Amino acid sequence: MADKRSVIYSIEYIRAIAVIMVVMTHVYTSAFLSGTDHIYSAIFADVNIFFTFAAGFLFYHLSRKEPYYQFVRRRAKNVLIPYLIISIPAILIYALGLKQHPNIDLPDIGGVGLAAYLLLTGLHLGPLWFIPMIFILYLSTFVIRELERFRYGYLLAFLVSLGLALTIFPRPQFNDNPLMAAGHYLPIFLLGALLCERYALVRTMAEKYWMAFLILALLLFSISSQLDKDLQFPLKIVALISIFIFFTRFENVHMRFVDVLAGYSFAIFFLHGYIVAVIRILIDRGTMAVPIQNLGFILVSAIVIAICIAIAYLLKRVAGRHSRYLVGR
Repeated sequence: MADKRSVIYSIEYIRAIAVIMVVMTHVYTSAFLSGTDHIYSAIFADVNIFFTFAAGFLFYHLSRKEPYYQFVRRRAKNVLIPYLIISIPAILIYALGLKQHPNIDLPDIGGVGLAAYLLLTGLHLGPLWFIPMIFILYLSTFVIRELERFRYGYLLAFLVSLGLALTIFPRPQFNDNPLMAAGHYLPIFLLGALLCERYALVRTMAEKYWMAFLILALLLFSISSQLDKDLQFPLKIVALISIFIFFTRFENVHMRFVDVLAGYSFAIFFLHGYIVAVIRILIDRGTMAVPIQNLGFILVSAIVIAICIAIAYLLKRVAGRHSRYLVGR
């Protein structure tokens, strides 16, 4: 969670959007149409760019001057420990042979070896592939922070890494290669840092052209729904920039629900995979019915978010400051 004394509120909007989109993505693809609808698939493709952008922005804003060892140690404590704890039930399910992975054949390497493989890839629970990937980016910040020595260091690094992401670092189809995924999302992390570095320019553009950027973002999302996934990625990046500039116009407008979603975003991210899995089982068994599909998955997404917030709140009440080791909150 960002230091409240140093919060730039426009990034809180991004974190709130990120967690809503990630939950809706997994509710939709897991419990409804399994990602077969092209328009929804286009909307939800690469929604993790929001979280990755926020991570890069907050790194530059809060941590670029922090000693590297201290930064990595803090990230390990606040990210890896909750990751390890929240992974235990999912890993046990695979280790005990109670579930087969829906997309890939897991290696037959026994309990400890399988657990290590799952932790290194995040394959044991849909959303968790993001954690090994983002931690690779955190580890790479010993190089990234050196970009500040050059006037256009972050801009050039963003452009070069974007070219590499579009050519030799595609997103792994089943999110089973954290190194490849890190190469794919590196430009987004750098983009977050770049826009933090150039935040004065972002504010100027937001003051003058905020409505134009909102229209551009909506137009790009609409266009991307008609394109293949490989072509959607660069358009989503421009749309992300446009959305961020739009919300920068309203950085002084604080909203309680944005505070809650942004503040609990990490906990929601860690917990929602289990809640979605339970809902999918209930729907498959006919125990739970959602009669209106389009509105239904929005309603279910809201329920999932509410349950995650309630669990995180209760854990915080019981465990106090130690709750961050359970759900990153």
